[in-house]
Formats: sequence, C-alpha cells, structure tokens
Amino acid sequence: MIVDYKEMVETVLTEKVASQGLHLKDIANRIMESHSGGLFDESPLVYDDVYKNISALLSREVRKTVTVFSKVKNSKTKKDKKGFYKIKKANSSPLPSRIKPIEIEEPKATKPQSKNLFTGKAGECAVMSELLFRAYNVNSMLVDDGIDIVASKNNVFYYIQVKTTLFEADSKIHTSIKQVRFNDFLGTQIKYIVVARCSVNNVDTNMYFVFSNSDIEKFIYNRTMKIGDSGILIKIEIDPTTKRPMLYDEKREDISFYLNNFKL
Repeated sequence: MIVDYKEMVETVLTEKVASQGLHLKDIANRIMESHSGGLFDESPLVYDDVYKNISALLSREVRKTVTVFSKVKNSKTKKDKKGFYKIKKANSSPLPSRIKPIEIEEPKATKPQSKNLFTGKAGECAVMSELLFRAYNVNSMLVDDGIDIVASKNNVFYYIQVKTTLFEADSKIHTSIKQVRFNDFLGTQIKYIVVARCSVNNVDTNMYFVFSNSDIEKFIYNRTMKIGDSGILIKIEIDPTTKRPMLYDEKREDISFYLNNFKL
C-alpha cells in the first residue's frame, strides 16, 4: 500500500485542535488513531515508521518556497519550537488533495412512500457495490438485528450498518443509530456507513461517510454528536462557504477525512 504522508499530515493539521500547531509526536499519534485498523485497512501503520516519515517530510516541506506547512514560533523567544508544525495562515483550511470541494445543487426531494420503500435497501446495495469493487465478498442480512451487511476478505469477517438518507434543500442530512444496538457491538469489527443521496452538478449520486464505533464515541465526547431520545444523532451539513461536510451539534467538526474514505 502506498502511504501518502503529506496528505495525512495536512488532514491532521487542518483540524481545529491543530490551529496553533502540533508536535511531531501528536501528529503521528493522530495518524495512528485514524488508521488504527478496520474494515478496509489491509496494511496497518507502524508508529516508528510514521514518525520517521512525517519528520523527514515536514523538514523538507518547510524549506520549500511554496508549501502549506510552517514551523511554530515560540511567542516569547520568537524562535522555532522544536518539532512543532502547523498549516500556514494563508492556507489555514486547505482541502486534502484527495478530497475535492463538494457542490450541492438543489438536492432532489423524494416522495415519502418511495423513500420508505426503497431508499434504505438502495443504500445497502450501493455500499455492497463499493465493497465488491474492493474485492470483498458481501452478503445482505435477511433479519435486521443491527447489522445490514456482512463482508469478508482473506477469511476475515466484518459487520456493517448502513444508514441511508437524502440531502434536504438546505444541504443537511439527519439520521440516528439506536443506542442499544450501538452498545451491543462495541469492541467488534463494525463500520457505520451513512449513505447520503444528493445531486452534485445536477447528477444524482451518493456520498459515503464511513465511521467506526470509536470514531462515534470520539464525536460524542467532542460534542459534535449527541445521544437523544431516538439514539445517537448524526447531523451533517455542507458548509455554504467552504463546501466541506461538517458534523454539527453543540460544536462543529470538519469530517472531510471520512467522506468516501473506504480505507478507514
């Protein structure tokens, strides 16, 4: 597997927590957390390799005339803080190279009866198709007990719950996961995939947001998701200015990293 360390570092340093910069150790730890193994991770990263590669990368990048990275200055001494890096202010919110701005143009509404009868199953089939393209064997579960799809590859089996919804005219989607079902599968190899049906440049298509249970626990802790009466509430909107997907509740979080990223 080819690892794009520049893309990974850029993704980490565009997070809100990195607005004042992060140390190499924190950058490496965040990359490890985001690639800690899961449904599509066939080549787990090794911390020492990650640290060595990002250290060499950033050392090269900050010497370039054109780069999005910079060192962090000590506010008192005005000298570079050893091992600390950030995104330049002029490029404080660049998109990772693999993620293109999303243009949502008047998402098409669907008749209520059509949504009830077909949308959920269409979302499951769309996810199964994506998995098949990645050489997974997939099966749809006949009984809904919290798992919609079982996928296997190299004699390893994975659980998947699919939540399918439609973008509204305000470029927002809402869905939820039953808390009891979520708790039942804690510690298992499960992925939650939100399939968002929308219109991009007047073409009907799907957007996929792929989360692990640990991702969701982190979002709840960060207050970008919350537990409501109907379960764990997932609310996503496309920012009208940046065109980036934002998870929001009490706080907001850019989730571009999770969009169509089947390697989480």
